[in-house]
Amino acid sequence: MGIEVIGVTFAICSALAHLLFTYLFLEKNDDFFLLFQLLFLLLHFLSVEWSFWLIGLDLRTLITSLNFPTIFYFSSWLLMNFSILLKFGRKKPLIYFILVLLVAWLIMQFCMNCLSEKMYA
Repeated sequence: MGIEVIGVTFAICSALAHLLFTYLFLEKNDDFFLLFQLLFLLLHFLSVEWSFWLIGLDLRTLITSLNFPTIFYFSSWLLMNFSILLKFGRKKPLIYFILVLLVAWLIMQFCMNCLSEKMYA
């Protein structure tokens, strides 16, 4: 057991928190719950990426090599959230979420070595 267990724990906790805030958003239709729903989805994606990186896999190469389970996993989370946001007419948070997810993914792709140097220095 190594540090990758921390990444998997973060991924599971953030997925559960995302589902909780999704349920609360559907029940109360409040933008506060929408914000935290998207925040925990972003944290889930980044912690999954970090977990893959800690065990030596690159998520970008997994997705571009057409690994069906990985593509299906991420696309199903995104499609579920897109459909919820479009059903309630929230297009502006959807665009912001896509932009933030893209920026965060680019940071995770090009700054992982910076992160490991600071952790183990």
